[in-house]
Amino acid sequence: MALTGRTQAANEKIVEEAKAVFKEAVSVATPAERGATWQVLTNERAANIVSPIRQVLEKIDGKENPNKKMITLALGDPSAYPHLRPSEHMAQTLVKIITDASANGYG
Repeated sequence: MALTGRTQAANEKIVEEAKAVFKEAVSVATPAERGATWQVLTNERAANIVSPIRQVLEKIDGKENPNKKMITLALGDPSAYPHLRPSEHMAQTLVKIITDASANGYG
C-alpha cells in the first residue's frame, strides 16, 4: 500500500486520469475563440485610465500585412498560446505532487 492508503495501481490510475485532465485543460479553446467578453464593473477613475500601448494596438488592429506571418508577443493569458505550454517534466511533477500529497500544507 502507498502512504496515501491506495494501492500502486490505484495511484497510477489517478496519475493517468490527472494527465488526461491536464492535457484537456491546456488544449481547450482560448476565451476569444469561445466568444468570451469581459463583464467587469469599474469605477469612474478606473474607466478613465488610458494605456498608450493599447491605443497603438487598437490603431493597427485588423491592418496586418497578409503577406507576413503574425508573431504573437503572448500578451495576456499564457494558456491561450500553445507555444507557452509547460514542459512535460513540469506537468509530470505537478501530477506527482498532487497524487502523492507531498505538498499538502504550509511548509
